[in-house]
Amino acid sequence: MFKIKYFIFFVALMLLSYNIYPNYLANIEMEVNSNGLINITGQSDYPDFNQASTYKFISMQKNVWIIDINTPIFDKYYYSIVLPPYSEINYISSINKIKISDNSYNQIQISAYGDNQPIQLKIQYTIDKNTKKGVFWVIYLIIGIILIIGGYFLYKHKPRIKDKQVKEKEESTNNKLSNSEYQELNSRQKEIIEIIKKEGTATQNYIQKKLSIPKSSVSRNIQSLESKGIIETKKFGMTNTIVLKKK
Repeated sequence: MFKIKYFIFFVALMLLSYNIYPNYLANIEMEVNSNGLINITGQSDYPDFNQASTYKFISMQKNVWIIDINTPIFDKYYYSIVLPPYSEINYISSINKIKISDNSYNQIQISAYGDNQPIQLKIQYTIDKNTKKGVFWVIYLIIGIILIIGGYFLYKHKPRIKDKQVKEKEESTNNKLSNSEYQELNSRQKEIIEIIKKEGTATQNYIQKKLSIPKSSVSRNIQSLESKGIIETKKFGMTNTIVLKKK
């Protein structure tokens, strides 16, 4: 009878221990913002690690940030903590081996893994504000150099832009018909001239489609305009294009 009672007591104790001390799993990454907010990604059945973001594990004393994590026993865990850019670690302690490295964004990364043990980690760090200011000064310097180069480029090329505008104006003036020449044209020829003025250049097929007239009528009027020295035909690849003749 005594042995049966002892056996029942032992089984109850085991079940009670199992319920009181559940074992957890974790595979998470914790990224710490400069304002202390911790963003958690990954998977874990530990309630405090199931939050997308939290201030639970971090506090600030004067200018020193303190991360303090103390959990129950985990069957297995892996965690990675990424500190804000330009952080400097003053103190760090852990019950197991940790790895400290830097990533390409000037951030310190602390990682560790373990079996059948809790996570007990404490980190004290500060953020180097002078380094951040130095980075901003470099950015401002680069922007200033770009603005100076851009201003110099515009200054050097301003006369050329002006000369180009004068040249285009002269060409536009040269291409204008006198009133007497324009009045001598028939309505169809005036329509052809307006199309060429608008487009700058046009083919005979294009003019025919725009006016919806027979091809022979287009050819006859173009020949008449050419004979008067108003337009000229230029070779452009496999196509003949029509332009106003410069005066």
